[in-house]
Amino acid sequence: MKEYTNTFSVSHLSASSRSYLNPEALMLDIETTGLSAAHHFIYCIGCSWVQEDFVTIKLFFAENEQEEPQILALFADLVKSFSEIITFNGTTFDLPFLRKRFSHHQMQDPMNEKCFPDLCREARKLKSFLGLSGCTQKALEEFLGIYREDPYSGKELIRIYQEYSKHPTRKIYDLLILHNYEDVKGMYDLLALLSYRDFTDGMFEITQTIPEKENGHWYMNFIRAPAHPFPQRARLFRDNWQLLLNTDRAILRLPVYHGILRHYFRDYNNYYYLPEEHTVVHKSIGSYVDSDHRERAKKENCFLEKDCVYLKADFPSDHNYYQQDFNDRNSYLELSGFHPEENPDFSLPKDQYADFCNFLMLFVKMNVFSKR
Repeated sequence: MKEYTNTFSVSHLSASSRSYLNPEALMLDIETTGLSAAHHFIYCIGCSWVQEDFVTIKLFFAENEQEEPQILALFADLVKSFSEIITFNGTTFDLPFLRKRFSHHQMQDPMNEKCFPDLCREARKLKSFLGLSGCTQKALEEFLGIYREDPYSGKELIRIYQEYSKHPTRKIYDLLILHNYEDVKGMYDLLALLSYRDFTDGMFEITQTIPEKENGHWYMNFIRAPAHPFPQRARLFRDNWQLLLNTDRAILRLPVYHGILRHYFRDYNNYYYLPEEHTVVHKSIGSYVDSDHRERAKKENCFLEKDCVYLKADFPSDHNYYQQDFNDRNSYLELSGFHPEENPDFSLPKDQYADFCNFLMLFVKMNVFSKR
């Protein structure tokens, strides 16, 4: 059984990756002699963690099947110090495989009550948005501009490991170690992809709003500062709106609409409808109106209309305040105080800041993760 250890400064990582370093997290990647934990075994367990300003990578390498319990025991002792285990596709392969091999050797599973973030799952959600060619670890590293020394896949290394177990040489050992080392180290680079996830979850600050008129139609540009820098530029074009992501800012360009919107009152039983005036009044006031000129309001006609300037999104919201008609399930956000023809300048009302953030977050999330 062999151990390999290397340490490097966190300053070697990108600013995006450094934003997600967690001293309670252990990076994990395993190499196996096949896909079935019932018929194959683990020959290498790669682990890594951050302590102060340094990253440590430690690999436990079994030179044959008989040494597998040794590397499992070393891993079990190490993992006790961490509350989180970060993997790449580990929820479907590494973790179940490890558990079955612990069980096979009648060893206690040390991974109970841990958190298991999976970087592959996060990347798959972003595949269409980022225009990824694939979601293998190497493909994601190439998207980030990172290229490996290791030319082999885990599958190709099975044959190489079998050769090593019969005729061990330093050259073959170095090849096997290099692959697992770069898998583990590469996960630190992949942490940067979480900046896109956090952005769609609303982790941003609106820093500027810029109205713009094009071909007779008004648009609003929302400049947003992400909580963490984006590792690569990305863009999304849909119909007449655009989303552009640069390193330290995001620009969402949305069309501005002007027209009549309706606010429907959910407690319509408390209102009267006045047909002649095409409006509703609360019963406390409507009781003074002649009964011949009023009727009980229905949910379809219990609304007030407003001529306003607004943004529109083609998805439902739990907090829809405006609708175009009763069956409308789109979402609208009024641009209060924006009069484009009279005064094109617009500043975001402080009392509406949270509403704008929520609207823009939902807009991005629904479109980034839609199947269109």
